Amino acid sequence: MMRLAPILLLALACAASATQSIAKIDLARDNGKGKPGVAVKAFSAGDNPIHFVAHISEIRAAAPYSADLIAVKAGHSTNFKIATATVVALPGLDHVDFKFSLPRAWPAGSYRLEIRAGKRVVKDQTFEIRASGS
Repeated sequence: MMRLAPILLLALACAASATQSIAKIDLARDNGKGKPGVAVKAFSAGDNPIHFVAHISEIRAAAPYSADLIAVKAGHSTNFKIATATVVALPGLDHVDFKFSLPRAWPAGSYRLEIRAGKRVVKDQTFEIRASGS
């Protein structure tokens, strides 16, 4: 019976983390203070930084998430991972913010955000960054 206790605890922890899911991802411009501001359907090249607000359900324990920002076809890049951001979702919160920035304007094109829990992709979102003035 004593040998089963660690296995049982591990199974319960896995079951708890499996119920934590990302319901949706909102794209948001920066509010000028480093926080998500106005929600958008697509970004403009001059939007910098950009935010992805992941709405998480059933947070029962602190859970780390990482997000890869990928240029699917933007500028001269195809399927290029630009950056990874990691955040910890805490009990009582219903969302986390992944923030990305470049030291210059974003290249116009198509992008994808992949959010992972451990090594597993739990949600992805494709979006566009449009040339300024478009």
